[in-house]
Amino acid sequence: MASRLGSKETGIRATINGWDSGIDVECFYDKTEETDVFVVTLTSGSGYNGRPSRELGRFTRADLEQKETEADEIVEAALPDRYQIKHNPSLYASEESA
Repeated sequence: MASRLGSKETGIRATINGWDSGIDVECFYDKTEETDVFVVTLTSGSGYNGRPSRELGRFTRADLEQKETEADEIVEAALPDRYQIKHNPSLYASEESA
């Protein structure tokens, strides 16, 4: 489900599902902090199998302004396997040949 009908007052949400997993991104304006907030949640997808969803993080413009190494640490903590493949392509090649 994707919508273009959000506003500063209502926020907006996008959900992308595979059968066994999915991702949900919610964006809303935080009046207290005066910034957009993005909440990223890993879900169990369309074939819900009783697994609970897991929030991966809340991100704002301040996260974009961090040094690249700090941002990489956030990604590595949230998605360690994907981070290793992205930054070490040889790991991906060995998985494909196995």
